[in-house]
This record gives sequence, C-alpha cells and structure tokens, in this order.
Amino acid sequence: MTHPRLAPELAARIADAALDPARWVGVLELLAGHLRCRTSALYVINATSGRGEVLASYNWSADPARRAVLTCRLAAVAREREIHFDAFAPACDGVLMVPLVDVGENALGAWCVTDPHESGQLNADMIEVARAMTPHILRAVRAASEAEQQRTHAAIFQNAFDALASGAFLIDARGTIVFRNAAAAAELAEGCLFRERNGQLIGLTPEASLVARQIANFRTTDHARGGESEIMTPDGGTLQVSWASLGETKARFVVVQRGDIDLNTAAQRFNLTAAEAHVLGELLEGVTLSEAADNLGIARSTVKSHLDAIFRKSDTRRRAELVRRTLGFRPSLRC
Repeated sequence: MTHPRLAPELAARIADAALDPARWVGVLELLAGHLRCRTSALYVINATSGRGEVLASYNWSADPARRAVLTCRLAAVAREREIHFDAFAPACDGVLMVPLVDVGENALGAWCVTDPHESGQLNADMIEVARAMTPHILRAVRAASEAEQQRTHAAIFQNAFDALASGAFLIDARGTIVFRNAAAAAELAEGCLFRERNGQLIGLTPEASLVARQIANFRTTDHARGGESEIMTPDGGTLQVSWASLGETKARFVVVQRGDIDLNTAAQRFNLTAAEAHVLGELLEGVTLSEAADNLGIARSTVKSHLDAIFRKSDTRRRAELVRRTLGFRPSLRC
C-alpha cells in the first residue's frame, strides 16, 4: 500500500485544479493510480443552488445504471458526511467514498475510487491514505467554489453597470480603475477629455486634469462625501463628472455623463407643450433662434413666442440660465 503522505506532485496538481476545473480529470487519474483503482470521480454541491453533480471523473463507467448508482452514493456520502467503504464479492467491485466537509460542517461534496486492480486492495489502509488526500481536495474544491462565486458576482455587477446609460467607474483607494462599464470604456477610447494611463484616470485638458486629480485625491470626511464638476467638450458640449465615496473603503464611484438630457423630463418639469419642448431641444444644441426656426420649419417669431413661454414656465430669463437649470435635472452623486 502506498504511504499515506501525499506525493508532492499530486498535491501540486490538486492545488492547480482549483484554478482550472478542466484539470480535475488529470488529478483524478493520479488519485486512482495512487490508490491502484481503475475509476475515480469528484462530486460537488453547488453553494448557490444546493444541487450536486459529478464535476469530473476518470475512466467513469460506461453503464448508465452503474453511473447513476455511484452518483446517488456520492450524494448520500456528502449528505451524511461519513466515509463509506464497501468490498463486494467479487472483490473487484469495491468502492471507497470520502466526504468533503468544510470547517462549518457544510458538505461541499465527496470523491470516490472504485474497481481496484488487485483483489483485497480495499482495506483499512486505503482509508488512511484517503484521509491524507482529502484535505488537499477539500481546499481545492472550496477555492474553486469561491472563485466561481466571485466570477458570478462580477458578472452580475458588470451587467448592472452596463445597464447604465452613463459611464461609470470604480476607483480604489490607490486611484486605480478597478471596474468600468461599456459606456465608460467608450469614453476612454474616444479620449476627448479622459484617458487611462497605468490604470489611472488622467485628464487631457487642464480642466479635465484638475477633475482627475480631485477624484484621485478625494478623501472621505464627515462633511464631504462626493463632488461634481462640469467640463466643456471640444465640440462645445458639456461633460458632467460626479463622484462619491463608498463608505470606509476609500474607494470612489465615478459617473461621467454627457450634457444631453431627456426632453420628456424637462417638458414634464416645466409643463411644456410638445412645440415648446421641440424648441427647448434646439436651444440645448446651441443653435440660434433663426437656425431653430429653419430646423423646425416654423417662423422665427413663433420660436421667440415659444421661448418666452419656456422662460416663464421655467422661471428663467436668459438662455444660459435656462440651459443650466435644465441640465440640473440630471442625477448627482453628491450626498
């Protein structure tokens, strides 16, 4: 019988399987060879669903009925958390199953070897060898489970970020961008005002550089948990940058959004008619009254009448004031 202490090569291969589930087949082949059995399998329980499945197997039986029986036994061992050792007649039909149980006594699954090469191979010594192997397998399965949960959480987080129309970043305490959504990545790729350099957010204009430094040097205090700034873009538009702290982590959540606004929101806030909302949309584009009249196919005097009504309803007197108030409807991260 092989000595209970695990061979260094096998221990290393088991550890590698935590990083790549595809490597379990090779590990199971080594386990079977170490215990002089023809077949081995690893059964795991999904931490989220609570359902079990054979994660990997080596030389698994081609008989569906036998596979089903062995899978049921593995599930029972994982549930009961007890080593099962069976030696049937003939001896070559032996099975050894070992539970994988974490510190909190929650079963993570079980592993097995079956069909020993030699008669009488299944005995108490095999259990001793199996006990030496199990902690290594347990650590690898636990690490793989945690890694899978992290990947799942990251995917959920990424999908939630990508659902935002505005660019969104997460910046850690060192100023490194650790997460970005598709809109934020597009903003960086366009590179009008911001770029990423060595993982850091940098500005490409003096105004943008100042904002990038403010974000990087931002520290949470009792009186300041966020900030915001509006930057002019090369095409004459605006880019609003807002940032807020994430509790005691010293990380920052940054949102970058264009100056465009949903006219339906402005129309509802100011109680505008459809015609007035169309005029407001033209004004937000920075056109003159004559250009707005041409674009809308109406007289300049009509545009002027609509503008007067918009001023009255929005309680503003000048176009710049109207634009600032309209853009103020965009959400801010300031607490």
